[in-house]
Amino acid sequence: MFGEPLPPGIGGLSTNYRYGMTWDGTLAPHHGSDYTSALGQPVIAVGAGTVFYGGPDMGPFFGIKPDFYGNVVVIKLDTAWNETDVYALYGHLDTVLVQTGAAVSAGEVLGTVGETGVAYGPHLHFEIRIGDDPTIYTRVRNPELWLRPQPFHGVLAGRVVNAAGYLVPGQRVYYECANSRKRHVDTYWDIYTPSDRVLLENFVAGNILAGECVITTEWAGTRIEKTTRIEKGKLSFVVLTLPD
Repeated sequence: MFGEPLPPGIGGLSTNYRYGMTWDGTLAPHHGSDYTSALGQPVIAVGAGTVFYGGPDMGPFFGIKPDFYGNVVVIKLDTAWNETDVYALYGHLDTVLVQTGAAVSAGEVLGTVGETGVAYGPHLHFEIRIGDDPTIYTRVRNPELWLRPQPFHGVLAGRVVNAAGYLVPGQRVYYECANSRKRHVDTYWDIYTPSDRVLLENFVAGNILAGECVITTEWAGTRIEKTTRIEKGKLSFVVLTLPD
């Protein structure tokens, strides 16, 4: 697992538009995680690696069109996954402070939070991409599976399936955990925000305080519920099966 893309205390994950979510149908399925932060705050390397690209998202470009991510930094991380390259992408930056080809260390400042490209206000857009070509827009995975949880926290992942075992898109999942309010996440909307090839999950919620969690969803008036325990520094997994 890697570190966070922002230094402690200067921003946090926006949970309304997590990976694969659509902000209640108003936006396209999200290919990464958004972090709220003030304009000009530093963004940092989640791990050691080499700058694959740093500059305007024009040539090469990494989104669905040129300048989609504005000023962008893409790091080829030293840590591979199953002998597959792993890249970290930082989008909408105000400034880029590293050069293409430079070696970077975990925690090194890469640039600053901005609102360049297709952005609605200052924030950091962060992605994990895998494979040999990080310019391919759909080579993404859920970043919350790749980032180390905070001390005394863990990660919840799972899948919502129908009675035949197929993944159900856009299904709202609620989780109520130790010492926290009831929160929610939506299952991934389409094949362009794929699951991990091993887990085959379609929802993830990171940084949950260790303890018991009640996970629920509703389908045609029926409530489906599972209880699981979040372990410190570990991944907990649940499957919710919808009735016919």
